[in-house]
Amino acid sequence: MTKQELAKSLTNENIPEDCYTLEGGLPNEKWCLEKTYSGWDVYYSERGLRNQLHHFSTEEEACDYFYKELKKMMKYM
Repeated sequence: MTKQELAKSLTNENIPEDCYTLEGGLPNEKWCLEKTYSGWDVYYSERGLRNQLHHFSTEEEACDYFYKELKKMMKYM
């Protein structure tokens, strides 16, 4: 899925926007999707650190992983 499709899926699943950002950066306690010069990164941002960092070469791989991680997280909330 693309970043645009991901955004729509997260909204449809009622996943709170305060749990994630699709613009990267280092917001506190959020899952992040970030376009980098060499691909895409997915990580959990906490206290200014990138935790559980995963790098993907394609947007599709990164978005699919991001979606699965947020769905998994929501099971425990």
